[in-house]
Amino acid sequence: MRVASRRLRAALEIFGFCYARSETKALRREVKQVTAALGPARDLDVLIGFLTEYTRQSRAEDLDALELLTHHKIDERRRLDCRVRRTVKDLKKRKLLRRVKEFTVFASNGHAFKARKPEEIDLPPLDSPLRDFARPLLYPRLETLLSWLPQVRASGESEALHSMRIDAKRLRYAMEPFEGCLERNFGAVLRDVQKVQEVLGEVHDCDVWSEMATEFRERYRTGHDAYQRLIDHLHTRRSELYQSFIEWWSPGAELEFRRRFLDAMPLKTGFPERRETGS
Repeated sequence: MRVASRRLRAALEIFGFCYARSETKALRREVKQVTAALGPARDLDVLIGFLTEYTRQSRAEDLDALELLTHHKIDERRRLDCRVRRTVKDLKKRKLLRRVKEFTVFASNGHAFKARKPEEIDLPPLDSPLRDFARPLLYPRLETLLSWLPQVRASGESEALHSMRIDAKRLRYAMEPFEGCLERNFGAVLRDVQKVQEVLGEVHDCDVWSEMATEFRERYRTGHDAYQRLIDHLHTRRSELYQSFIEWWSPGAELEFRRRFLDAMPLKTGFPERRETGS
């Protein structure tokens, strides 16, 4: 449900130029509330799954401390159930699904179908096939994603990796509506973007969970060694993921991905093709 809310937000954003700004802004704000409400619960589900599997493979003397941490997170997750149920109830009460359907039908009839500040975005005529919109709408998002690579390669700093992960997520959900109308190699490019999001998501999990385990170790006097071994495991996993990501996204691989990205989308007349120099 959280993923679905992100996809809806991405669709409202990427095709927002077709609608009145006030209408899309209000809908996106409501959908974002759903994402925000479900996020913490889903993140705890993933953490609990990881802790359960990690505990299963741990040494006997660590089990009590790890189970204490796991049960603490399970209790925290249960406390979020009321918020999750309230979010779903409010969603039904506000009849968001019906309103989105009515909104899109209204726009498709042409009543609100007008470009928003066309001088700010280089788009084909609005009666063009959907595939013609892919390059001008998606390529700037790719540039934003790849702009983090120099900083990521230089330091591996958590904030840069997290920012790149967020931009990979945004690009992925923006690309998905175009998959059915472009060439088959577009799907392969989309899967690579999804892989970037997933790998960087694992790195982010390691960063967040190691901080959580450190705080838990400092709060409880018992199980210090067990929590330290958990922290060491997360640091090792994080280092492995980062190193494999850097090797995967070498400067040469970056240029090749740009080429594949552009080749997967038609070049609309009047939209300037970007030529890469390798600089």
